[in-house]
Amino acid sequence: VPGDHIYHTAARSLLCFFPVCILSIYTCLYLLSPLLAKHKQYTWFVLGFLGMAIVFLCINYFGAQLFLRLAYYYGKPETASFNLAFINTTHALIIGGISLGIQFSKNWYLRQKENILLARQKVVTELQLEKARIYPRFLHQSLDSLRKDLSKGSANASSLLLKISDLLSYILYDNNEKWVALEKELIMMQHLIDIEQSGRIKHLDLRISISGFTTGKYIVPMTLFQLLEHVFGALDEHRSSLSRLELDIQIRIQELCVTLAIVQQKNNGSGPDWSKVFYRTGQRLDAIYPGGCQLKLKKEGSTCTLLLQVALQYSGDVSSSISLSETTTALYETS
Repeated sequence: VPGDHIYHTAARSLLCFFPVCILSIYTCLYLLSPLLAKHKQYTWFVLGFLGMAIVFLCINYFGAQLFLRLAYYYGKPETASFNLAFINTTHALIIGGISLGIQFSKNWYLRQKENILLARQKVVTELQLEKARIYPRFLHQSLDSLRKDLSKGSANASSLLLKISDLLSYILYDNNEKWVALEKELIMMQHLIDIEQSGRIKHLDLRISISGFTTGKYIVPMTLFQLLEHVFGALDEHRSSLSRLELDIQIRIQELCVTLAIVQQKNNGSGPDWSKVFYRTGQRLDAIYPGGCQLKLKKEGSTCTLLLQVALQYSGDVSSSISLSETTTALYETS
């Protein structure tokens, strides 16, 4: 600020011109912002902004005259009133525009956050509905497999019945828990695979590799079950398009890494659209593992590979008598 008494001049400048800056902020936030954000009246917004600039220019003109009288040592003639008014009006408009930008940025951020929350709540609601319907495809497949084994007098009928009973109990009761033992989730996954294999005329070439320690580790229930259920559901519609499945599960200290390779037969027409198949799986995992899940899908030739990483809850104080807890490397293969 020019002049011999710089601090006195600045104080009088603040007194004369700062109220218009405050008025600019309130005018932009409470008069102009509703025109633009709520009513989408862009023409009225522009006219209102121009009108506000003219009014502020007039107010600052009288404020500049008052300033020149108070700060007589400012060293500028009174003919500079318009220049001072124009400069300080520009400052007020810039401050008002910045306040509008901050408000719009805040509203946009809150809107995006609300949309994400609503989408997550929708997925959670769908999950609750899925828990109540007990997976009709799986239920029909398992009961049909049991009926066929009983009609043939197969020795596997009793073991198949126990596996179906364990899976239904898991779906109905353990599904409502926040965490279940990783050993149990893996055993239920193998039960599901056994039931699916027994009910198919042509068995799947399915190769499963499990490595790592499961002692004291917990996972969200139905994580692997739903993943494979979606795969088997898609295969029911395109049975002839599949060559084999390769499932590799690596159990680490704080996460579970799953690699599912789906190898389709060449020149077999259109198979399942796996991106759509796993879309709902990804939505569900995002809802139950917020910030703790990564799902990627890549395709190379006739092979579609799903890469999944989910967080594990670890408790070193929990011990289990299930045999899988002592497993370092297990191979489970059917053909």
